[in-house]
Amino acid sequence: MNIDSMVGARVDDSLYKQGHRTYRVSKKDPNGLPHPKVVREVEHFCDQLEKRLDELLEDEQDEPLGEPLCEFGFSGRLKKRLNKHKTHTGSNYIMNLFEATLKLTFPEEDFGIEQYVLYIVPYRFLKAITEMFITRIGHGMVRFGGGFSHEPPGRSTRTKLSKKEWETALKVAQDHVDAEGNRKFYFAQMDEAKARLDAEIKAVEKKVDAQDEYQAEMDQLLGAMGPMGEEIDFEDLLTRLTETVEGLEEE
Repeated sequence: MNIDSMVGARVDDSLYKQGHRTYRVSKKDPNGLPHPKVVREVEHFCDQLEKRLDELLEDEQDEPLGEPLCEFGFSGRLKKRLNKHKTHTGSNYIMNLFEATLKLTFPEEDFGIEQYVLYIVPYRFLKAITEMFITRIGHGMVRFGGGFSHEPPGRSTRTKLSKKEWETALKVAQDHVDAEGNRKFYFAQMDEAKARLDAEIKAVEKKVDAQDEYQAEMDQLLGAMGPMGEEIDFEDLLTRLTETVEGLEEE
């Protein structure tokens, strides 16, 4: 079973051996051969995810990610779009390839992409903005190993905002968002996080200093005892010690 047959229609093995790849093709290439740009995007995703995993603590290695890999998008035909993601047709090829890889590598596990509806966008002109906003706060981009999105969010919503619509959005934001208050709150949070980190660093440094002092004392003690001779008759030493102890007992 090849990886391109894990989900959806099965790819003939002969085509697969010739280089056909379901998840790495150019729509303009009838032979389905890998497209250089797509290959670069997949490699970039792998590199970023590897860097993220390398930063995990040892006790986190076998645990689910605190923030799972994700992808956010908008669609006016929800069920149809979700089904395309599920069947790997006209979907995000990096996300699809990742899911297919899991199914091929871990057939006994139930790995798969879960789907959720997060928000109903009330106005047409908010489609692109909403997708950009949610992708940003959800860390859905390939960069830093956060998600599967490799193109700028909002581009595929087919929404071109007019100057008036942008001005309306700006006015709404200015009327309802306390930008200065948010900025102060953000920097206050950063200061608190920095203070906590500084305290943790000082605690670690204190622990290291204590260990260094202990090691120095041990080295000094061992040095005071002096080196032992290269050749020692331990049996003779034990005999003399035993005789000494017995002599003390007799006295």
